[in-house]
Amino acid sequence: MSFKFLAFSPRIIFLVVALLAVVIVIRLMINSKFEVRGIQSEILVQGLLYGPGGITYYDPLTGRIYPEIVDPSQFNESKYDMGFHFSPNSLITARILLVKEKETLKKLHFGKSKNMISNVDPSDVVGVTYFNKEWWDNWKPLAESKIRGLGRVDIDNTELPILYRDADGGLHSGWLYITVLQPG
Repeated sequence: MSFKFLAFSPRIIFLVVALLAVVIVIRLMINSKFEVRGIQSEILVQGLLYGPGGITYYDPLTGRIYPEIVDPSQFNESKYDMGFHFSPNSLITARILLVKEKETLKKLHFGKSKNMISNVDPSDVVGVTYFNKEWWDNWKPLAESKIRGLGRVDIDNTELPILYRDADGGLHSGWLYITVLQPG
C-alpha cells in the first residue's frame, strides 16, 4: 500500500504544479481594469468639433455642420449637455478656448507645467466656454497640484488650428485649445 502511494505521489505533485501554473497564467491574462479616460476625452473633443451639439458652425438652411469652422455664438453650455451622453455628468469637464491667430500665437504652448494655458493675451481671446463648469472649478486646483494616486485629476490638452466665423459671417484663422479634466 505504501509503495503504491509513493509511486503515485510524483503524479499528484505534478498535477498540483500544473494546476497552479494554469491558474497563474489565467490570472495574468485577465484584465480587470480598463483605462478609458483617454478615449472619453477624445470622444468629447471630437463631439465638440464634429457633433450637432458642439461648437462648429451649423447652417440652418441646409442642415449641414461645417467641420473645424467654429462659431463663437455656439459657445453655450446648456447646448453641450444635449449633444453629449456622459450619463453621470460629473465624470468629465472641459474648457474650450478660442484664440485669434497672430504671429506670436502660431506655436502657443501650454504653460510651464503643460496643465493650463497661462501665456494668452486676453485681447486675443475670441471666446471661452466650459463643458460642466461647476466640476471644472472643483477639479482645476487638483489638476494644478499634480497629486498622484486615487485623488488625482488627469489633464488632456488638445490644440487645433481652425477657422472661426465672426458676427458678420467672415472667416478668420485661429487656434482652439481644449483642456479636458477627468478624475483618476
